[in-house]
Amino acid sequence: MIYKIDLNEIRAGKSIAYDNKAKRISPEDLNITEKNIEDYIANNIKEVLPTTDLMTIFQERKWQEEPDIMAMNGKGDLYIFELKRIQASEDNILQLLRYAQKFGSYEYSEINKMYQVYKNDNQFSLLDDLNKNLGNNILSQNDINNKQHLYLITNGTNEDTIKKIKFWKSNGLDINLIIYWIFENNGNYFIEFNICKDLEGLLEYEKRYYIVNTNSRFTQNFNLETFLNEEKVGIQGDIKNRIKTFKKGDIIFLYQNGDGIVARGEIKDNQFYKKDWNGVKEDEYYMELSDFKKLTSKNYLTKKMLDEICKRNFVLTPTIIYLSENEGKDIDDSIKNL
Repeated sequence: MIYKIDLNEIRAGKSIAYDNKAKRISPEDLNITEKNIEDYIANNIKEVLPTTDLMTIFQERKWQEEPDIMAMNGKGDLYIFELKRIQASEDNILQLLRYAQKFGSYEYSEINKMYQVYKNDNQFSLLDDLNKNLGNNILSQNDINNKQHLYLITNGTNEDTIKKIKFWKSNGLDINLIIYWIFENNGNYFIEFNICKDLEGLLEYEKRYYIVNTNSRFTQNFNLETFLNEEKVGIQGDIKNRIKTFKKGDIIFLYQNGDGIVARGEIKDNQFYKKDWNGVKEDEYYMELSDFKKLTSKNYLTKKMLDEICKRNFVLTPTIIYLSENEGKDIDDSIKNL
């Protein structure tokens, strides 16, 4: 977490007020496009990888099968960056691998031509600019693109992506993950880039929050107490495959129509199970919940309370409602304080 601090308060040993916490915000909420982030990174490439002296040499063109950003270091190594505004997926990694295969075999003349396209001037020389800007002055054409480094840059990650990256790294491929987050505090906005070395450590930070309907209106002989005693989250019927949306560590708030949120729990693992529902074989998919907490009827979080907590007008008809990190934490804090 990022906090705005008052030096006088810190020196006086006072606690940091909640209002001083910088809240994480999705790019979509700020109308920031993937291209906006790409340009920001391309213009500040040395800040994104501060331990490596880099020079941006190319950005993707519309409707072309090209990486979002290409850069080089003072040794002539090629850095390929693929940016996704949303959470990382397996397709992003496959895209990076395709780029590595294609552009990793380029000769200097081909790389130089891309650089000239990027500069919009065929008089530019990549070799000259690398030697001048990175203070080397000893590079030759034979030094260019002998080694490649791959970077996936996303606004979040998941367990599958981490497993894939670890697999390729263990097989000798230099593929890496950078997570960026945008924060807001009192009208001021911040962006943070994290080079992820402890990949598993990210998952706790990247947990997701959902409101999931108990579907009591459509379940025959539904009994809320019996349902809650099973400590699970279930999805039924035509959308049951959406249970695969949830990953280990995600926080689930169970919502009962007419009552409100009646319980919360954490996805125990990535295993889902099948059971019969309304007489149809295996028509419910469910996952077990840990750290489960049932609310007493007097403490149910009603729609009105949720609207006040999250400062939004909830439409609670969908079976699954995705919450932002701030909304999820605010609801969770309200439950923990009951």
